Amino acid sequence: MNHGDPQDFARRLVDKSIEHLIASLETVNRVTAPARFETFTSQLATAWELLIKAKLIVDAGDSHVIYNSKVTHNRGNTISLKECINKAFVDADQDVRSNLLRLTEYRNHSTHLVLPSLPSNVLRLFQSTVFNYKDFIESWHSINLTDRVPFGFTNFVFDIKAVDWRFADSRVKELFQPDAIDFVDLFVDTIEQDAIEFNDSWKYRISLEWKLAYTKNPSEATFFFTGDSEVGGTVLPIDRLVTPSSQYPYKFKKVVELLKPEYPEFNNASLNDINKAHQIKGNRHFHFADPDVGGPDLYSEAFVSWLNDRLMNDPDFLGKARKKRRRQDEVRRRSNQTSPTAKP
Repeated sequence: MNHGDPQDFARRLVDKSIEHLIASLETVNRVTAPARFETFTSQLATAWELLIKAKLIVDAGDSHVIYNSKVTHNRGNTISLKECINKAFVDADQDVRSNLLRLTEYRNHSTHLVLPSLPSNVLRLFQSTVFNYKDFIESWHSINLTDRVPFGFTNFVFDIKAVDWRFADSRVKELFQPDAIDFVDLFVDTIEQDAIEFNDSWKYRISLEWKLAYTKNPSEATFFFTGDSEVGGTVLPIDRLVTPSSQYPYKFKKVVELLKPEYPEFNNASLNDINKAHQIKGNRHFHFADPDVGGPDLYSEAFVSWLNDRLMNDPDFLGKARKKRRRQDEVRRRSNQTSPTAKP
């Protein structure tokens, strides 16, 4: 099957991808839509599949790259979404890769089940899938999604009360068949395990919290009431100001000074490698940097404890981090050498 100029074919795939994304958002934000979540995830998965295939074509300069072989190419059989994901995310962005694999898993199973609703933590996973799409269509194809879709439209509607659901609850049993309960229960467990592995990365699953500013003008607030939907309980007033320096007491240099006596090979370069290889920056449990003032990088007690544990239990931890960071840099270098699809 001859598609002509690969760059033009890739642009057409991106345009079709955006159409599927918009269709998915229209569906999920229409709460009365039949088969709402099944249709949403199917359209969203197709949007990502077309987006990745366009990138693979641009990188290779050849539309044949998205076909299984020359034989199937003539019959129009292209690689699956899972194959696309594994080709596009080799070393870097493993949280995004796992997020997309979970989307694929749900899409494949939901067609065989009746799923009238979903727990909040599953929908938070899919919200990250949409946000990641916005980031990668710009990174890969130089397209600002907000030129096509209002940013508010990419935030979809779901009931945060769903986070309190328990699958043993009689109300849930009325909504779900036993096989659907078993699937969603296992799916939620997988999400939670992944979230721990990726240190609650927002690229894997968005966080959900409420904040109440004790002032008429939130921009002038000096402290907040805050509650976490995962914990529950009562929100109490705070009588002291919690500053970043109290939650993240260690600067970059101090982290190195703390660990170097016990691990002489640990140095500034090592910490830089770990930051990149394990995506420490942006992990709110481990790292803080005020974007308005450009730093400095601050680290928590939890990070120092985590890092000490890794260094103590894995003699090659620093070597692995260095190799992983170099692979990531090489992937980015090769990506930057390719010409991005021009913005239509």
